[in-house]
Amino acid sequence: MTCQFCHSSLEVKHTENATFTEEIGKIAENTERIVAKLERIERHHAEEVREREAERAEFRGIHGPVQRMLGALAGSVFMLIFTAFGIFFAMLSSSTGAPAIFGVFGLGFAVIGVIGLISVIKKALSGRSGSGD
Repeated sequence: MTCQFCHSSLEVKHTENATFTEEIGKIAENTERIVAKLERIERHHAEEVREREAERAEFRGIHGPVQRMLGALAGSVFMLIFTAFGIFFAMLSSSTGAPAIFGVFGLGFAVIGVIGLISVIKKALSGRSGSGD
């Protein structure tokens, strides 16, 4: 149906309580604007995803083999100190006459330190990082 006054295309709509007209051209125009906005949003989102991926790749590049080896070295030193403390604690507690449980704790620390040291060395040799990369 065409309006005789403004010559716009109209659609007649019926509901339970009313009958009215709706301008088809404006609906189509609004739909086109919505589609254009949606396309811009999708392009912007895709651009943001590419930027995030580039940042992640750059971050992985920064944390390369040299940094992993330095981390492994630091972890190894820590585990050696942890093991030495456990042995020292066990020897000190047994030489001072402390209950045997204290010596067992010291040996437990030493065992945990050795296990941790082996784990750090394995990760360093396989090229993996501790964060699950």
